[in-house]
Amino acid sequence: MHCGLPVANCLEIFSKIMGNISTKTILITGVSGFIGRYVAHHFSEKGWSVIGIGI
Repeated sequence: MHCGLPVANCLEIFSKIMGNISTKTILITGVSGFIGRYVAHHFSEKGWSVIGIGI
């Protein structure tokens, strides 16, 4: 997903859109990289269950 804004703003928009779904689980690929780690931490802080895949 790319909304044309800085990563933090995109994540906030995505969190608000997806916040209406009762089960908050997200699969993040590339979680061992810099951006993936940031995304995983962001969603974890927002109360999401995070499943990360990275090699």
